Amino acid sequence: MGSCIPSCNNTYYGDIIDGVCKLCSSLNINCNNCSSQTTCYSCNTGFILYLNSCISTPPIGYYNNAGVATLCDPNCATCSNFATNCTSCVGNLNLDNNVCNSTCPAGKVGLSNLCVPCNSNVSFCKTCWTTQTYCTSCILTIPAVYLSLGYCVSSCPNYTYPDVSNRSC
Repeated sequence: MGSCIPSCNNTYYGDIIDGVCKLCSSLNINCNNCSSQTTCYSCNTGFILYLNSCISTPPIGYYNNAGVATLCDPNCATCSNFATNCTSCVGNLNLDNNVCNSTCPAGKVGLSNLCVPCNSNVSFCKTCWTTQTYCTSCILTIPAVYLSLGYCVSSCPNYTYPDVSNRSC
């Protein structure tokens, strides 16, 4: 025997057609707490609440925060696990260790919005600019290398001499 109530309990919604409280799970929208056929408040395990709907993956610019789609930090185009753990950056910012910055730290250069290491294995670059091999300083090696026109060289070109104090030609 039914009785009239002012509102349905959690996990139920009031069907406006027949006035009966029906299980949210009966809607097949992966929702476990709802107020109508289109408004969900919490999702089944494995789904994420986004704009009162349950989805399987968060939209770009959001991350899954305990079952709720939450905005990434404004510098992050995408993020994972928390707002400031960037996986890609907006605009001209460069990604370095899951942080988006306008410049890369010493020893790295921004390429395709990623901070990549200067190529010290091949070119002996300590710091670089615009590419991994255009050096702005050289690593200290024995025998010594010297900075000359963006390259680290073991001997200076004609008409130049090695300046030992600043390691340049």
